[in-house]
Amino acid sequence: MRSILLAATALFAFTAPAGAQGVDLSQTDPVGTVIVTARPLSATEAALKACLERKCPPKEDIAATIAHAENQFVAGDYKGARGTLLGGRARNLRYGRDLPEDVAGLLRANARVGAHLGEGEVFQLDTIVALDTLRMALPADDNRVLEARIEVGDMFLRFGRFRPAADAYRAVERRARAAGKSDVLGLALLRQLQMFTRIDELGLAGLEGDADRAYRALTDGTTPGLARYADAARIIRAQVAAAKGDTKPLDALVDDYRRRNGTRTPVLLFAPTIELPLTSVQVMDYNGMFIENSAVRRLTTDATYADQWVDIGFSIRPDGTVSDVGVLRESRSFTPGWEKPVIEAVSKRRYAPVAAGTDATELLRVERYTYTARYTTLTGSRIRTRDVVPQIEVLDLTNDAEAQRKTG
Repeated sequence: MRSILLAATALFAFTAPAGAQGVDLSQTDPVGTVIVTARPLSATEAALKACLERKCPPKEDIAATIAHAENQFVAGDYKGARGTLLGGRARNLRYGRDLPEDVAGLLRANARVGAHLGEGEVFQLDTIVALDTLRMALPADDNRVLEARIEVGDMFLRFGRFRPAADAYRAVERRARAAGKSDVLGLALLRQLQMFTRIDELGLAGLEGDADRAYRALTDGTTPGLARYADAARIIRAQVAAAKGDTKPLDALVDDYRRRNGTRTPVLLFAPTIELPLTSVQVMDYNGMFIENSAVRRLTTDATYADQWVDIGFSIRPDGTVSDVGVLRESRSFTPGWEKPVIEAVSKRRYAPVAAGTDATELLRVERYTYTARYTTLTGSRIRTRDVVPQIEVLDLTNDAEAQRKTG
C-alpha cells in the first residue's frame, strides 16, 4: 500500500497565471498507484497514541505517524497533519542510518504537506534532507538514492530554478548510464524532456536543443529498457502539438492504444495547463533569477489562501475522454472561483482508450487541489507574507488498488 503523502511525482503540469509571461510550476500526480487509507481518523489517532505510549520501535512510530497525518490531510486538517509529522520527525530523524527509507518517507511526507500549506522552505529542506538520509546509508548508485536525486531536481523545478534542476537530472542520467540502470535513466531523461519542452515554449534562452536530445535518447531504441519511457516521450510531444491545435499526434497515440486493446488503468495522454487568474507578471530566467514587470502587483494575505481546497471527481469514458467533472467536497472556508480553471482543465484531458470489457463507470478519479501561495519575507522586514503568485498543489486520492480489483 502506498501512501498519498509518499507517492512519487509522475507528471508535471506547468501552470502560469493567465496572460503572464512567467512560470508558476505546479504539479499533478494523475499517473501511478495512489492509495487512501480507509481507517477512520479516530482509529489512526488512537493507533499513534498507543504506539507512543508503549514506546514502540521507530519503524512502527513512523508508519503510525504517516498514516494518521495522511488521514488528517484528507480530512482537510493540513496544520494538524503537519504537527503530527513534525512530532514524528523530531522523534525519528536520528534513526536515518538504520531506517533510511522510513525516515526519508517521513521527511517526504512533511515536505508534501508543507507545500500545500505554502511552506516553501519546508518543502525545499526536507526534500534535500530525505536525499541526504538515503545517501548516507546506501550506495551512491542505489536506485533509491538516484530517485531521491530526481526528486530534488523536481523540487528545484517547482521553484523555477531551472539550472540546478537540469544539473540534478543530468547527474542522475550519468550515474544511471554508468550503472546500467535503465529505469532510472529513463526517468531522468523524461524529466529533462518535460522541463526543456516547457522552457522552449516560454522562449527562455540557453537550452535550445536539449528537449530534442532527451527525446532522441528516449525514442531511438538504442538503449534497452526504455520502451515505456519512449511512450511517455511521445505523449509529451503529442501534448505540445495538441496545445498548438494539432491533434494528429494525439489521435495517433489514441489509435495505437486502441490497437493494443486499450488499458485497464488510466494513462494520461493530454492535460492542458491550469490557467490561474493574473496577479502579477513575472519572468524567471534560466539561472532562477526574477525579472519582474510589475503590471499588476499586490501582496496577498494568509486569509486569501487559508483552508482553500477541493476534491475534484471525474470519470473516464471508454474512448479516453473525461465526463462528470465536478467538486465532490470542499473546505469549510472555500472561496468559489479559483476551482473553475481546474475543472475546465480536467474536463479537456485525454486518456488512453479503456480496454474492452472494462466497466467505464469503475474508472473514477478523485484528486485533491489546494489553492495556495508560498510564504516569503519582504526586504527589510521579518514579517512573513504570501508570494504574489498563486499556485495549485495536487494529490491524487484515488484508490487504484480497489479500481483494479473491480475492473480486472
